[in-house]
Amino acid sequence: MAVHSYGADIYTEPVGDPDTLANLGPLRPMAGVWEGAMGADSHPVVEGIGLDVFTEHYEAHPIDFQTNGPQLFYGLRYHTHILSPGEAGTFHDQVGYWLWEPAAEAVTLTLGIPRGQVLLATGPATADATDFELTALLGSETNGIASNPFLLQAFRTISYRIHVTLNDDGTWSYEEEGLIETGGSGLGASRRGCSRFPIAPSPTRTPTATRCAWWGRRSRIRCHCWWRLQRRRRLSPKRALRLATWLATAVSASGACATTSADRSAPSTPCLRPTGPASLRISGRPRRTGHRST
Repeated sequence: MAVHSYGADIYTEPVGDPDTLANLGPLRPMAGVWEGAMGADSHPVVEGIGLDVFTEHYEAHPIDFQTNGPQLFYGLRYHTHILSPGEAGTFHDQVGYWLWEPAAEAVTLTLGIPRGQVLLATGPATADATDFELTALLGSETNGIASNPFLLQAFRTISYRIHVTLNDDGTWSYEEEGLIETGGSGLGASRRGCSRFPIAPSPTRTPTATRCAWWGRRSRIRCHCWWRLQRRRRLSPKRALRLATWLATAVSASGACATTSADRSAPSTPCLRPTGPASLRISGRPRRTGHRST
């Protein structure tokens, strides 16, 4: 997949929206707690191909938006726990993130399993897409696969593909396939598919979005400034709240942070230009931080 061009400035961060649920693009219908009872799995075994059925518990909850310089992500933190019917032991367990990049119109999946394997799969999607497909390839530096030494030698995963379908009735399903090279036995394929039905259709908001909603529509300036002060100026939540309250009182709506979807499309809009003591004054320029590895 082609890399989206963000221009020459790789440091300035955009203005994001604390309301992750409203900005998830095609991932929005996947947020919540889900239960699947119609799963099927096929995988290589000594005799050839093994077949299993499974039940699945899947949770996907919104996270605060993330940035790498100008790159902006909205996402879901997920955990899926899969069992074989009638068995207490774990059949499969998986954690990671679903990420939506609006500027590039792309979805990214990070995947980690407790057998010593991780991958990053990517693919194109529009904001209103009802299905999309992501892929990962062994050896790729952008959407690759990494395995522990034994898996790499005995069950080398060559490629990975997942296709997600969002249904009109509020459910969603997936089909995933991994092409595996087994030691001395050639190539085989591991396939898994499941339909999920919601058991808690209203996903929880992030703490930041919850605080914004509690303050109400008339306090959007206060909310947005509280978030930016805390994140970008490394202030404690209590100190950031006091300063944000002062700013919301001192600054008119015309000088406030971007709060509408139209304003958010122009990251260069100054956040605040308050009057007051120099120690409380905040620059209208976004802080230049670049990539944070932690």
